[in-house]
Amino acid sequence: NTRAINKKYAVDRTLCMWAVPSGIFGLIGKFKDSIPYDVWALGSDIWKIRKIPILGKFILKTIMKHAYRVFADGIQLCRDVEDLTDVPCEFLPSSRKIPPPNEKMFTADTAKIMHFLFVGRYHVNKGPDLLIQAIACLSPETKDSVRVHMFGLGPLENELRKMISTLQLDEYIDLNRPIQAQEFSNYLDSVSFLVIPSRIESIPVVFSDALQMGTPVVSMPVGDLEQLVKKFGCGIVADEVSAEALATAIEEAVKKDKTFFREGTAQAYGQFELKNAVARWL
Repeated sequence: NTRAINKKYAVDRTLCMWAVPSGIFGLIGKFKDSIPYDVWALGSDIWKIRKIPILGKFILKTIMKHAYRVFADGIQLCRDVEDLTDVPCEFLPSSRKIPPPNEKMFTADTAKIMHFLFVGRYHVNKGPDLLIQAIACLSPETKDSVRVHMFGLGPLENELRKMISTLQLDEYIDLNRPIQAQEFSNYLDSVSFLVIPSRIESIPVVFSDALQMGTPVVSMPVGDLEQLVKKFGCGIVADEVSAEALATAIEEAVKKDKTFFREGTAQAYGQFELKNAVARWL
């Protein structure tokens, strides 16, 4: 099928998004049809394939060695790729254009309620359980001043609902199913912070989504997030990956206004803006 597409559209170059399996198709196109290919590693494929002893590393090295150029969408991920394959790897951020907001999700609140947003898989890696536990750790005064809106899908959903009920957090946390692009844009524009409570992460796309809307983040110190957030001053980073540390970061966030981070989010977004990433690849 790859070869048929290459012939039909007279493909000049292939960009393989994910090293595995896409890189295998790029490899075939090069060997069979002499079409050069670039590889863009996005994290999950590298983390999964390197768990396969010998064979996994062999597959990655073969794909990367024959690629014209190799990219990764994380700074640390670039180093991981280079360590695994001995092939130079360049940072190329992943981002997307989300629609402009067209509706405010919350009316002005005289009680100064601050709204926080989580968008991601309900999976242990993404840490939604840590976020719920962090809200439970907040002081009563802070807890009464925050509302958390969670959107996602995944194996932890039922467990998260039970956790919210058991910890008596129904008043503070709203757990929802997946969110659509326009609603996501409206929420990002309306909330004070996006929360990224991940246990493992490279640079999630929701990070650049938040920057695009000028929304600061509260994040765990994982992947490249700690370095980026501190470098640009576009949010607050927890001291460690724990519910208690995340609660402390949220307590700090409550004391700051969204506008405090305006300059930092704008500068950081310049690193991820879609047109800049495309220009870098071209």
